[in-house]
Amino acid sequence: MFAAIFVCGCFLFPSLVCSQQYPFITYTRKDGLISNRVRKMYQDSSGRLFFLTHGGLSIYDGARFTNYSTEDGLRNELINDVMEMDNDSFWIATNAPEINCLVRGKITKITTADGFCPVVNQLYRNKQGLLFAAADQGLFLFESNRFKHLQFSSDGKDVGSFLHRIEAINDELMLVQVDAGGINEHSTLFLYNYKLQKIISSARAGDFGTKSAGLYWVMTENGLRLIDVNELRQNKLQLRPLPFCYKSIATWVTNYVFFDRDGDLWLGSPDNFLAKCDPQGKVTVFHSEKILSEALASEIFQDREGILWINFLQNGASKLPTTNVSLYDGVFGLRNVSDMSCGHGRLIFYDAISNKLVLSDNSTRTYSVTGNVPVFGITSTTKGILAFSGPDIYKLVPGGTNILKPVKVKMDNARIQTYNTAIEDNNGNYIASGEKYLAAVIDGSVASCAPINFVVDQLAKDRSGNIWVANRGHQLMKFSVHPETPEKYLHLERQYQIPESINVRAATFDSSNTLWIGSREDGLFEATFSNDKISLLQFSTREGLNDHFISYLACDENNLWCGSPSGVDKLSFSKDNASIVNVTAPGNLFRRISKIIVRGDSVWALTGEGMIIQISAEKRKRINYTPHFFLAYLKNGRDTIQPASSYKFSHVDNNPTFYFAATSFLQETQIRYKFRLNGGSDTTWSDPSSNAFISFSNLPPGRYSLQARVSFPSARYADQAIEIPLTILPPWWETTWFRMFVVICVAAMSYVAVKAYVRRKLAKQRVILERQQAIQKERTRIATDMHDDLGAGLSRIKFLSEIVKLKQQSKQDTEEHVSRIGDYAKEMIGKMGEIVWALNEKNDSIGSLVAYTRLYAAEYLAQNGIAGNVQTPENFPDVFLTGEIRRNIFLTVKEALHNVVKHANADTVVMNVSVGNNIMITISDNGIGIDRDNIRPFSNGITNMQKRIHEIGGTLEIKNSNGTSVCIEVPIGL
Repeated sequence: MFAAIFVCGCFLFPSLVCSQQYPFITYTRKDGLISNRVRKMYQDSSGRLFFLTHGGLSIYDGARFTNYSTEDGLRNELINDVMEMDNDSFWIATNAPEINCLVRGKITKITTADGFCPVVNQLYRNKQGLLFAAADQGLFLFESNRFKHLQFSSDGKDVGSFLHRIEAINDELMLVQVDAGGINEHSTLFLYNYKLQKIISSARAGDFGTKSAGLYWVMTENGLRLIDVNELRQNKLQLRPLPFCYKSIATWVTNYVFFDRDGDLWLGSPDNFLAKCDPQGKVTVFHSEKILSEALASEIFQDREGILWINFLQNGASKLPTTNVSLYDGVFGLRNVSDMSCGHGRLIFYDAISNKLVLSDNSTRTYSVTGNVPVFGITSTTKGILAFSGPDIYKLVPGGTNILKPVKVKMDNARIQTYNTAIEDNNGNYIASGEKYLAAVIDGSVASCAPINFVVDQLAKDRSGNIWVANRGHQLMKFSVHPETPEKYLHLERQYQIPESINVRAATFDSSNTLWIGSREDGLFEATFSNDKISLLQFSTREGLNDHFISYLACDENNLWCGSPSGVDKLSFSKDNASIVNVTAPGNLFRRISKIIVRGDSVWALTGEGMIIQISAEKRKRINYTPHFFLAYLKNGRDTIQPASSYKFSHVDNNPTFYFAATSFLQETQIRYKFRLNGGSDTTWSDPSSNAFISFSNLPPGRYSLQARVSFPSARYADQAIEIPLTILPPWWETTWFRMFVVICVAAMSYVAVKAYVRRKLAKQRVILERQQAIQKERTRIATDMHDDLGAGLSRIKFLSEIVKLKQQSKQDTEEHVSRIGDYAKEMIGKMGEIVWALNEKNDSIGSLVAYTRLYAAEYLAQNGIAGNVQTPENFPDVFLTGEIRRNIFLTVKEALHNVVKHANADTVVMNVSVGNNIMITISDNGIGIDRDNIRPFSNGITNMQKRIHEIGGTLEIKNSNGTSVCIEVPIGL
């Protein structure tokens, strides 16, 4: 993802002449920076890096850059300083009279009490919590929400303009750097008492840096100087020369001074290139043509992991993840190293193209190898330097000044083979391996050969001096050596079978005499033995290896070094486990390794391109730092949402994407993330990947818990995990309250339906009961009528019949009584007809009632000699009337007519019938009228009439007006 670039210099040996390159990695706009013009850097409490540029602010969390410019609310794109004020709250000083504030991803403006803000170059908070600002307008103390100007004058002259940097020494004194410009002709360093608001002392000097011992290094026009600490305690600013070990850089005039945590000094060289000076005074200059296209750095910054960052005003920011790994493309002047070896204190490098060999022990010497014989398998033994070339083995002997002559070793022509690898045994003899045989060179000749059947890539030697051969035929052979019998020097002691799935390419023993085997496709194996069987424990990329192809193995007292096509890995051992570190990966040195040698505390790896990777002992102190693993933000649709303790989304906003970060910048591209969503259908962990985000699509409503876990390369830090509650709200029709509402509504409707059903059932039962009661009432009425009317009539007829019998016996006249019997019988027949008419359901209509009543009225009035006029409608509505209504109306009309005939003395009666919602019957006569005050006692006629009409819900009214009018009104339900 990021471009790797390298620098050059000198390394390790005083006589070493080489082209050394450090593994710098550069970040530019193509990697996400808002601008390549980087001024400064800042790291917040969570470990995020802030890049202050000429084009805005970039924040890097290890997974992505987040950029802010004037479009996001910044007053100016030139960023002067950043300070963390609170959790996720930052002040941003731009090159403008305004302070911006970044809170939860949003840029706002800080408004002071008086509305004044200077152009701030640096914000600084001392140990007492006082906040100072070095500004173009002078020195300020921020309190009570305003910038309070502090007096800054020297010899009565105001020198407080273009203040660049401040740093407190104690609770009263601070160093203040003032740039040249305005009223200051030169860059000046002031010792200032901010409580007294008084300058104590000053010196013409530029920027300053601090060393771990509390020493202040100052840049002056005449070179580098130290501030005298003793004088500083006495409120004096006195400069003194550097210690003697730094004499080589004492006169350098540079633009920056920076000490890293290892005590190395980083500064600009006289020719403006980047330079490093170690505590012993050794200087390495990194020329721009080897590191960057830009020579002059603007700032050097070291983060909490110990990574150095070099910022440039044109080419972004470069990080140096490690200073103990270097790449040489011209070690000792050899441009293409073909082989190397280390033994008996001698370091050997050989270039087969130029036939040059470099030998370094106490001194470094370069030799030419004569005879135009390209040799390989160079091994430094106690009996000399030996090598092979094709089917021949040579001993390299002096052949003149700086000349080595290859002398062929005698061997049996019957066992000629092409040699592949070699090793020195414990007796100082040269053991070479070829296609078929293992050969031992003793006293200048091949004294013994042992068959090995297949090609061997690397020989191994255990602590007892036995030679082990792991060949490509899946055989592991153990040979003992016997110097007492040179002709039988190599003896096969034991042979093991390696699984055919494992293609062996490397083998070595570690300091505990454990055999390690490197394979072609399956990584690294730890071998253990039991009788004639071998057991293999596998280490692969899952355990942290860079590659499954292990091409070479070497070990020192504490570590196993593994070479592969992807670089060098280190396997370290502890009591409980083994940890794997990708040594070359942080610097993007993914080179194919063909050989590894160990010399003292340095490891040298030969690459396939003939270059050398040198790994020195780690100098840096252990850093107490733990990366911060957090949710950076999330997106839901087009909305960007800042981190929160939990989240709730509607059912239509159910496609969230979560973006995480882990603030480690050592191999950040190798950090692995995995995720799991509890509450869904799939609760398994995702496969580890470098993707620091996870997206969800169409999450169904429910409660979820998103778990995220991060693993760091080489197990550099412990795994971390976080958990985020997430709720997708259901649509309103699936919510609990809606379901409760539906349940309530269904219950209410069910209640209403049940109640209605019960009411209908009760109504039906009531109707049935009313019908039964009506029938019973009608039966009772019929029985009563029959008893009253028919019974009384029959009793009279019986009585008259007895009288008739008696008179017949006495032969008296019976005609009157017989006539009366006839009258009574006729009356009974009429009443019987009335009863039958009322009971007949066919007559349950208005028409039947009116017709029957009209017929009765006409006949009854005519019989009694009264003129009757009955007026009825021509058409009647088809309305049902019960027998009780018909009977009560008819009997009331009958009683009214009877009263007219009996009491009114009238000769004319008019009966009018009208039908609407009610049936109205009016009976009017021209008689004497009714005297209500003189009604005969015990007369029940009128009372019975009113009772009958009232029982059927009607009204009856009797009026005197030129006679008597009886008005009957009964509702019929139209």
